[in-house]
Amino acid sequence: MRHTIVQTKIILPLILLFYSFSFSQGIQKDTIYLNFTYYKDNCIHKDLENNLKLSNKRGIYFNLCGKEILFYNNITKSDTLDLEHLSDFTFTKYENIRELEKSWYYKTKPALIKKYGKIHPNFDKNGKFKTFIIEVINDEQFVIYPVTWRDIMIEY
Repeated sequence: MRHTIVQTKIILPLILLFYSFSFSQGIQKDTIYLNFTYYKDNCIHKDLENNLKLSNKRGIYFNLCGKEILFYNNITKSDTLDLEHLSDFTFTKYENIRELEKSWYYKTKPALIKKYGKIHPNFDKNGKFKTFIIEVINDEQFVIYPVTWRDIMIEY
């Protein structure tokens, strides 16, 4: 009986590990960085100037000058870095996101079909991208916020 318990303690985790690697065909997300300072400085809608970044007890809402709203949840952790590291990040322009969505779909289509079949669920931007907003806060530092898309289209 003792021999069986030892085997179970060793074999069961190995089986679970193998199962998780062989059957978890996770759909990979692309990482994109948005420069919030750019949207703040170049917003043509004067009525939005004071409402581009709104905080409440749950988190921060970032308004991309009326194009989209993204949400930073206080539960997640932001990161503050020195300004010299800003050049390490490649920013995505909002105008290019539609193309990136198409590119993501064609890149992941085989994995989607393998996991879900020919009819697979539609993914929104949160399912396609790990999105981060970068905001320069002073002459020496910037903050990286992990955000989620609110998918609220605002039209003027």
